[in-house]
Amino acid sequence: MKNIKYILFICVVAYMPFVSANLSHLDKSISLLNTLNYPAIFKNTLLKECDKGLPQFASLKICKQSETLSDEMIVRIAAKHFISYVSESDTDKLIAFWGGSDGVRISNGLVLWQQTGRLDVLTDTDLYILDKFNQTAENKASMAFADNVNVSVQIILEIEEILSSQ
Repeated sequence: MKNIKYILFICVVAYMPFVSANLSHLDKSISLLNTLNYPAIFKNTLLKECDKGLPQFASLKICKQSETLSDEMIVRIAAKHFISYVSESDTDKLIAFWGGSDGVRISNGLVLWQQTGRLDVLTDTDLYILDKFNQTAENKASMAFADNVNVSVQIILEIEEILSSQ
């Protein structure tokens, strides 16, 4: 019995740096998704899909409660998927860009564009900066996450499961 406890202790100690690194990456990803207004974008996109009246959305609780969904819940679920697409070092680079003055301004403009459909909310300079940034490896990794329909469906299903259990 003593040997088993010792082996378990060694396993836990060896596992701790891995857990710590993942939590750090997860926390950074949560921060980044909040900076990018991910919950607002998610809710806007979800509302558009729910409003189409498609049968596959009609019975979902998430459609009935989309405006009252917790931003924290959306971001935590999305971040779990985000870290499988974007490395921690790329997450750091994304935070540096989107947390800076250009990134904040462009992010706010993109949310406004999504809500209104007006592209004129972004200046020519904003579009130039965004075009250059879109060519970076870190942004391509984050776009692989954002553009994957299966990830969006998985996030919706995970939220739906939480809502169904309440």
